[in-house]
Amino acid sequence: MEGPLGTTASTAIPRAWYGASLAEFLSAEPDAILGRLAANSGFADVPEQKDAWHYQLGFLKSHLSGLTGWLYLEFDIPRMGRRIDAVVLNGPVVFVVEFKVGEKVSVNDNVIYLESVDGTVKA
Repeated sequence: MEGPLGTTASTAIPRAWYGASLAEFLSAEPDAILGRLAANSGFADVPEQKDAWHYQLGFLKSHLSGLTGWLYLEFDIPRMGRRIDAVVLNGPVVFVVEFKVGEKVSVNDNVIYLESVDGTVKA
C-alpha cells in the first residue's frame, strides 16, 4: 500500500522513527511498535520514555480507530532540531499531536514550544 510522498510502511518517511498506515498501526502489537521506536531513537533506553510511548500508543489506538490514513511517530522537524510526537494524515487533514506525559513544565512553556513549531506567534 503506497502512502504519502510515495512511501510504504516498510519505507516510511525517514524522518519518522515509526511510520505506518492507520490500519497497520491499529493491528500492530504495541511491543512491536515500541521496538521500532527504540531501535530508531539512538538514545539510551530510559524507562520514562517507554512509559510515555506506552501511554501515547494506547491513546492513539483508542482515538484513531475507524479512520484511514497514515501515522508517523517521533517525526523530526527539518532545520529545527525538534521532533513531533505524532503526525496523523487523514485525507487532506494533517494532525500534529504533541503529548506532555509526565512533563514538569508550565503551560506557558508548552505554548512557546507550539508557537515555535508553528512558526507563528499567537497571543
